[in-house]
Amino acid sequence: MFEFASALGTVGLSIGLTTSVTGAATLIVEMFGMILGRLEIFIVLIGAYSGITMLKQKLK
Repeated sequence: MFEFASALGTVGLSIGLTTSVTGAATLIVEMFGMILGRLEIFIVLIGAYSGITMLKQKLK
């Protein structure tokens, strides 16, 4: 939990749980958290909403 919260805040703090032998799924989740933290959640939600709206218009 602390590692992901640190990833969201992109502050670089760690308690040593993330190492070179950490599973790929865990690393991908942490990378996603870093991206969300960097872009801010509202920008991501607006982008997702815009994409869904455009997709719905194309399917009509």
